[in-house]
Amino acid sequence: MKKTLAIFLGTAAIVTGAVFAISQANQEISTNNLTPQSKQFQNPISDSEPSELTIFSFNIRDIRGTERTLEDFQELARLMSGADIVVFQEMGAKGFGSSGNNDQMLERLHAVGTVLEAFFGEEWEFVFADSPTPAELGPAAEIPCIGYRTKRDGLRINAKWSGYYDLGTARDMGTFEVTCKKAGKSEVFTIGSAHTKPTCPQRGEELLRIANYIEDHEDDNYIIMGDLNWGYYSTCTNKYEGEERIEELHSSGTVFQVFHAISYTGKGKTDDFRTNLDVRSTSQMYDQFLVCKNYSDKLADGGILGEDCGFIAYSQNDYFEDRVDDLINDQLKGVKAYMKSKGFSTSSPETKSALQETEAHIRSKSLILDEATYKMSDHKPIWMRLSLFE
Repeated sequence: MKKTLAIFLGTAAIVTGAVFAISQANQEISTNNLTPQSKQFQNPISDSEPSELTIFSFNIRDIRGTERTLEDFQELARLMSGADIVVFQEMGAKGFGSSGNNDQMLERLHAVGTVLEAFFGEEWEFVFADSPTPAELGPAAEIPCIGYRTKRDGLRINAKWSGYYDLGTARDMGTFEVTCKKAGKSEVFTIGSAHTKPTCPQRGEELLRIANYIEDHEDDNYIIMGDLNWGYYSTCTNKYEGEERIEELHSSGTVFQVFHAISYTGKGKTDDFRTNLDVRSTSQMYDQFLVCKNYSDKLADGGILGEDCGFIAYSQNDYFEDRVDDLINDQLKGVKAYMKSKGFSTSSPETKSALQETEAHIRSKSLILDEATYKMSDHKPIWMRLSLFE
C-alpha cells in the first residue's frame, strides 16, 4: 500500500486550494489549506489556552551532552516554548557503552534537563526512565525522558516513570503516568514513548507489538508518540504490516492516528508532508501520535492541522541556516590557512575564485547539512493540543 485514500483526497484538496476536512468522528484531521512548505510550520506554536494541554514529541538525535552549545539548547527551548509536556527520544543514543561505566554520560543527560529547565522556567520538571533500553547496553540504547510544566493557568501536571512495554529484542516503549488536575477535575493517562528500529523486519515487528498494546488497552487512557519510523522504505517480505495493522485499528475507531491523513508508506515525494528535515532529498512522515479512543474527540479545535497538531520545520529558519554557515566557515578557515602556507595571497582574484568554488562544493554535499543536525536534530518536533477538561 503506497498511499491511503485519505492521502489521495488530501493531496487533491491542497492542489485545488479547498479545505480538506472529514469530521473528527471519522478520525481525520483537516489539512486547513496548508502545504508542506507553509511558513506557518516554521514558527513555534502559541501557548495553550487555559483549558488546553499541548504535548510535544521530539526525536532530539544522539544527544550525549557533547555536541550542543547553550545557544543550541536556548533555541530548542524557544521552539518548544508553547508546550506543556515534551517527550524526548534518542537521549543517549550512540553514547552507551556495552561495557564499562556509563555514569558520566548519564550525568550529562540529566544536566540537559537542568539546562532546559533554566530556559523553560522553574515551573518545569524532567523525569528520566530508571534504566536505558535495551537492557543489553550498546550504541543503540536510549533512555526515555519527559519534561513537563508543573503548573499553568490553574492546571497542575505531574508525571512519573511507569516502566517498559516489551517491543521485542531491540528498544522497548517507555511509559510514564501523567496526572492533570484543573478546577477539581482530574485526568490520568499513560504516555508511551517509542523509537522503533527503522529497518525491516524489526520495525514491523515492533509496530505490531504497539498494535497489541492498543488492543489490550482499548478502554484505557493513553497517548503513544515518538519516532515510529512510520513508512520507512521496506525491502522485507513483511513490508508495512505494522503500519497496516495500526491503520486498521484507526479505521475501526480503536485508536486515533492523529497524522493519518498526511502519512504514507514507502519513499515520499517532495510535495508530501514530512517530519524528517526539509534538507533531506526524500520526505518521510516518521513521527506519530496514537491517541486512545477516549481522547479521539478531544483535539482542541476539532482536528485542524496547524491548530490542533503539526510540526516545526526549523531547518528553514535562520538559526539552522546560520549553524550551517558556521560549519562551512570553519572548513574554509582550514582551506585559507593551507593556501596561505603554500604562498597564495587570500586577496588575489585567483584565490578568491578558488575559495568561492570550494564553498560551493562544500554546500553541495549533504555531509555539512547532516553535521548541522547534531546541533538540533534531524527530525521536526511534532505537537498536538487537547482539551481534556471541556
